[in-house]
Amino acid sequence: MIIITYTLNSSLFKETDVTEPLGQLCNVNTSGLLSPTSNFTRDSRGLLYGPISVQGTSFFAGIAAIFTILIAFVAPKLDMNMESTYEKGSMILGGEPVVYVSGIMYRLSALTTAMLMFMCTILIVPVLQSHQNALTVVEDSPTPESCEGLGLNEVDRLDRLQAMFIASAAAVVLVGVTAYSVRYDRKASRE
Repeated sequence: MIIITYTLNSSLFKETDVTEPLGQLCNVNTSGLLSPTSNFTRDSRGLLYGPISVQGTSFFAGIAAIFTILIAFVAPKLDMNMESTYEKGSMILGGEPVVYVSGIMYRLSALTTAMLMFMCTILIVPVLQSHQNALTVVEDSPTPESCEGLGLNEVDRLDRLQAMFIASAAAVVLVGVTAYSVRYDRKASRE
């Protein structure tokens, strides 16, 4: 889901550099038809490609997810219940410190992945709102030839934004389910 969100985001606009002007786009006009437009009141690309953006959060969520998977496979055991404690009068952790630390790292990386994808989901909402004009499009209206070469039209961008929203929200849920299932799968394999 993280990869789907990232790739859909990369294909929304022809010009992804937020420092460059947006140029012409094929948007829905007031009569509900598609037409080339260069008059924009808001440029929402900053939320998609800026410093704190969908692109950045989904990229780093992918890295955190890979790190989480590596910990789950490489660690011999994960202390998911934090059973290691300090013995009375001891400055060293009792039990199995490597297992304890790997459990903490697993939980932190899974939480990081979930939080980044949640942030990605939140960043998509204002962009969806700025494209709500695409909902007024006349059904089966053809794309004019003047829109050729301008990239995706507003209706297609709205469809991809909706898919991105669903994929990023599903990624949050799937990361939680995976972290939960690994915990109980590890517990069941010990017994």
